[in-house]
Amino acid sequence: MSKGKNSQRKGSFGERLKASRDLLLSVGRRLSGRLPKRQSDRGREADFVIERLAELSAFRLTLSSNIPIVNVDGPTATQTLHPHPADCPGISEVWFQEKVVQNEGRTGGYYAIGDEESARNRWPGMRRCQRCA
Repeated sequence: MSKGKNSQRKGSFGERLKASRDLLLSVGRRLSGRLPKRQSDRGREADFVIERLAELSAFRLTLSSNIPIVNVDGPTATQTLHPHPADCPGISEVWFQEKVVQNEGRTGGYYAIGDEESARNRWPGMRRCQRCA
């Protein structure tokens, strides 16, 4: 196996996604106090995590934790899942500042996600970033 930026990722995608989800649950509880619930496919309540990133500090924490991010772009009507945003050239603090802070989210937003399935339910046309997938 060649060494590269991906060699530092440990575990399968599912393991990393679960770890990211668990971390996001912890972060979300600290930031918002409590998280909304939804009915799971089996009828029991489950944590449902899609957190709109409205502050630079939340964006930085999500990015530094490499928690998956969905970038919603209003003008192009696209939603892009970035499973490894810390390594992705398509995610930047400058663009977050422009879209969320300066434009007050009028042209889209950034969302931290706990699991890809929940994001797909919210944005059925969402695509995966080819640069960090």
